[in-house]
This record gives sequence, structure tokens and C-alpha cells, in this order.
Amino acid sequence: SIILFHAEGHTTALEAGDIRIASLNLLLQCNTLVWCGSSLNDAKIMFDEASHFMKQHNVLSLLFIAETRELDKLVNGWESVTSTDPYGSSEYYLQGKNPLAAQSSRFQGLMISFIYRNFEVTESAAERYIGCKYDSWIALNYKTIETFILGLVSFWIFRQTNRIQWLETGVRIKQIMEKWSETSRWNFLQKFYLLEAEEHFCNERYESAKLSYDVAIAFAAKHKFIVDEALACELAGYFALRISDHSNSLDYFKMAYEKYRDWGAHGKAATLRP
Repeated sequence: SIILFHAEGHTTALEAGDIRIASLNLLLQCNTLVWCGSSLNDAKIMFDEASHFMKQHNVLSLLFIAETRELDKLVNGWESVTSTDPYGSSEYYLQGKNPLAAQSSRFQGLMISFIYRNFEVTESAAERYIGCKYDSWIALNYKTIETFILGLVSFWIFRQTNRIQWLETGVRIKQIMEKWSETSRWNFLQKFYLLEAEEHFCNERYESAKLSYDVAIAFAAKHKFIVDEALACELAGYFALRISDHSNSLDYFKMAYEKYRDWGAHGKAATLRP
């Protein structure tokens, strides 16, 4: 698996004396653990170990990525972490001194505000995130998740504001995800169908939207992507609520609640408690 690949990469880099690459492999293991649906508590333990390793070896340029404030919010609730910056980042990283850390920080802020459905913060965070997109081979591991979440965010912002550029961004990302799904159905097919469902929702193609939400949920369950399944169930619930399908909406929210709990995101699950 990809987790074992990065574990071997960490060991090999250590043997070669390359501490920075060893640190990167630790971080990539952490990121994979979070988004493959492993327990968030397990992921936090690994992040803490990565942070300790980087402090011990003075790899300060990557240390910020190992912070776990956003994981703490998923586990314990939106208000569980006190910060003067709602986007979870310090000015040091926002000034361009570490563009990779700045992008990671802004994505974390975007992701957590979207998952907690805080629209004002999400809209602002999306604009900030797009403004600091940074292309690097190091960031490739994060690219798929960041692209997926940005697509979902874009469709939501369009429905709230009718700003056409956000619909266009969402459609473009859906097309990217469709291409990725052609090379790896297991990893990307459920993500593509969820983005397709959100596009149908935006364009008021409600029957097609319902079908795509259900297909996304089914593939996420089949492929064992708990996070994708939780998101698909929750977004399907909001869709059903919008079209006054209250019975199905409740069922979707109940499924989302269970999947967030399975992930360990108890703070988020509490917002959907039946």
C-alpha cells in the first residue's frame, strides 16, 4: 500500500542520511492515514511522532505541516482549538517564506471550514487558497485531496452566490477527476460521481443529482473510502433537504453521522446527531 511505500521511503532515506526526505515520507504517511479513513486518533499519533522527529533533527521548514489543530477540531469540535487566525496559519508562512507550508495551511483552513459548513469562512478561505497554489513534486500527494475538496467547495459557493466562476471551477475539477478515474477507478470514481452530483444540483437536474449521489455513496462504500462516503452522504442530505425530500434527507444524515464517527471525527458527527 502507499502507507508501506512511504514507510520504506522513510527508512531508506534515514539509512542514506537524508533527513529531509525521511521527514517528507513521514508526512506523506500521515496525510494518507487521514484521507484513507484510518482513525483520526491514529493519524494524530503519527503526526505527533513526525513533529517530534523533525524537531529532533531541526527540519523546521516542514514542521508546520505536522501541526494537528485541524484534526483536533474534527475530533473535538470547531471551537476546540483556540487560534487568533481562523485559517490556521501564521504570517511567517503567508509571506512566501515557505510556499508549501502556506498552501498546506490554507488548505487545512479551507477543508475544516467546509466540513463544518461555515460558509463565510469557507468562501474567504477558498479565495486565499487559490491565491497561493504552489506546484511542487513534494505536493503531489496532497494534490488529489486538495483538488477534490476545492471542487466541492466551488459548487457550494456557486449555489450560495451565483458567481459563475465558481461553477466553472467546479466543472473543470470534475473533468479532471473523471480523467483520474480512468487511470484509478478505486481511488477516484466515487469522487468523480460526487462532483457530478454537485454539478447536477447546481443546474437543477434533480433526478440526475439523486442518482449520482447514490452512485458516489455506493462506490465509496465498495472502495472503503470512509471520508468520501461521509461527505457524499452529508451532501446528499443537504440536496434532499433542498428539494423537500425530508425522509431521504434524514436517512442520508444518519449515514453521514455513522461514517464520521467511524472515521473518528466525533466533533463533526455531533453536528449531525439524530
